[in-house]
Order: sequence, then structure tokens, then C-alpha cells
Amino acid sequence: MTLTFTEVKDKKEWDSFVQSQERYSFVQSYKYLSVLEELTEEIIPMGVYSGDALVALLPMGVIKARRGNYLRLRHGPIWGEDFRNTDTLVGEVIDYLRTFANQNALSFVRIQPMQIETGNLEQNGFRSAPTHNLDAQHTLQLELGDRAEDEVFFAMRKNTRYYIRKAEKEGIEVIEDITDFESFFQILRKTAQRQNYTTWPRSYFERVFNEFSVDGLHLYFATYKNKKVAIGLFLDYGKYRFYLEGGMLTNFSKKYPSYAIQGRSIRDAIKGNTEVYDFWGGVSPKGSDGKVVQSYPWAGIDLFKRGFGGEEKSIMHPHDLPLSWKYSVTWAIEYIEKMKRGY
Repeated sequence: MTLTFTEVKDKKEWDSFVQSQERYSFVQSYKYLSVLEELTEEIIPMGVYSGDALVALLPMGVIKARRGNYLRLRHGPIWGEDFRNTDTLVGEVIDYLRTFANQNALSFVRIQPMQIETGNLEQNGFRSAPTHNLDAQHTLQLELGDRAEDEVFFAMRKNTRYYIRKAEKEGIEVIEDITDFESFFQILRKTAQRQNYTTWPRSYFERVFNEFSVDGLHLYFATYKNKKVAIGLFLDYGKYRFYLEGGMLTNFSKKYPSYAIQGRSIRDAIKGNTEVYDFWGGVSPKGSDGKVVQSYPWAGIDLFKRGFGGEEKSIMHPHDLPLSWKYSVTWAIEYIEKMKRGY
């Protein structure tokens, strides 16, 4: 079989192939590639064809950073069902990525396909990346399907159901308002400062709102006495609803506004025929006793999300194909950062 590599210009062709997979994410969407291209990366939405048939997608992003320049495929390559387990064809795609990276003086290739066994990659020179978990490598997915609302809520943790009801009794109301970007970003920024984590810059969220505000983006506010005190940002893509961002002002945690937002979003997802509700990462590892490791940075977020039910789902850890001695510099920097952050 002879493969040809051609840039995909048709959004519908790209998204149709993505959504034909058993599992996929908004990161793979054509519009999200446009978000990244406008901000930080040179994006090449490459298609792999066998004759006239599209058999794989390569969401290629050229990353230029002080630690080294490299080629990254977020949640990619995206292999067609009849393609992903064919070692020869997978090897041909990897050869293409290797050649592209070498021609552009990139020090390594980083991939994270959602459907492939690691053995195929290691046979082609890849190694596990030193970075911490990226792009919701471990997440929780709540299957909605044809389930009734009562069934979904009854399966939640008892305390979670109580907090949703308690929020309403405390005077919390949830509204949807995609137009109030400023309130969203200010609450998100204050949350990040208080909890000491780094979020995407303002320009990133402005681009996300521009691309998706009329195509699946949902912004909820929890209000208390007409004051917006908490946020929840969600994105519908195909059969999924993804929980992108959340945040809350200080002094309102005992009124449980974040629980109220999730409850409202889940209800709306059920009404909108969403099949899978993805909490998008924030899942901590478990110790030998089967309990979440409390020292892990995401332990608190993990506890919150697990209360709504859902099954833990994982994809492959990012894998790197080193092409230059400069990769060792990147490896050392990322490993040290991972250790410092407690991952």
C-alpha cells in the first residue's frame, strides 16, 4: 500500500474522520488547531491517504521553545481503525514524521495517540517522555447515553448530591452567559493565583471564545445575591461534553457553587443528547491501599470530580523520538520540573 501525505484544507473532512473514532477529544478538532496556530505554534493539519481514502490524521505542531524546538502531535497521530495495528504502515508514518523533523532542524518528535499499543512505538525508536501527564492523560468520563437524569444523579456520591441541593438552599443560582468573558477571566485568574497554578494566558481564552462561542462552548456562572462567584467552562464536540475550566471567588466554598454548576451542566448535557461527559483530567494516582495519594497536586480536584460518578479512562503517556543531542537538555529540564511540582 502506497501512502500519500497531503495537508487537509476541509474542516468537515477532518472533523468527520476524528469523530468516526471510538474515542476522541476536542484537542483534535480542526478549530482547536486554529486556536493553537494563532497563538503559539505552526500547525500543519496533515492527512494520510491510501489512494483516495483518508486513513490517518497528523495534527502536527512545530513548537519553538528555549528548551528546544520539536514536533508535537497532541492526541495524535489519529489512526483509522484498519490502519492503527498495521506495523508497516505505522512505521511509514513515523518515518515521515522523522524526516519532517530532521528537515526542519527539530530535536525530537513528541506524540500521544489515543489508539495504539506502546510496543509499536518503542520498536520505532520512541521512549516515554519525562514530562508529567498532559492533555487529560488520565480523566473521568461519565457515560450518559440514554440514561435518565434521575439515574445519573442517583449514581453520584451521596455528599455530592447533598452539596448540589445545598447550593440551591444557600441561594446559589446558575446562569449561562457566553458573552461575559471579562467576569470569566477575572474569576479564573484569581482562582489560579490563590491556588498557585498557571493557567493559559488571556489571549488563549479569547481565541477559544472567538472560535467556539457559537459552536459548542458553554459558560456557566454561579451567582449569589446577583454577584457572579464561580465559573464553569464546557465545550461540546461530537458525542462529548468536556469540562475545560472552573474557578471560584474566596469565601463562597461553603455555599457549594461549583457543585451547582456541574449539576446544571450535566442536566443540560443529558437534554442535549451528549453521550459522554468528560471531566478532562485532574485524576490523581492511587496508592497500594487503593486510595488517592493525598500529596499529589490534583488530590483535591480528584475528590471533587469523582463525586459525580464516572469511570477512570487513560490514554498513552506522551512518547518522544529523539533526533538530536539537544533532546537531552529538554529531557533534563522537564524531568526536574516534574519532580519540583510533585508529579
